[in-house]
Amino acid sequence: MSRKCSTCQHVKRAEIDRRLTAGEPGNQIAQDYGVNPSSLHRHRTNCLKLASSSLIMKEAARGTAAADRS
Repeated sequence: MSRKCSTCQHVKRAEIDRRLTAGEPGNQIAQDYGVNPSSLHRHRTNCLKLASSSLIMKEAARGTAAADRS
């Protein structure tokens, strides 16, 4: 059985997800919520299926979706 995502278990998960979806830098979010940056990166890619924050910002500027559609 695999380990549960620590970010998914975080009490402020909704805020973290909102900021990740908005394209904010992961390192700043990790620092603000006391989350390991590597864990936050895994959460972004595995749980939320989001691209990197820089790609999200570029896509937002173009008006396209940030989620990975694979």
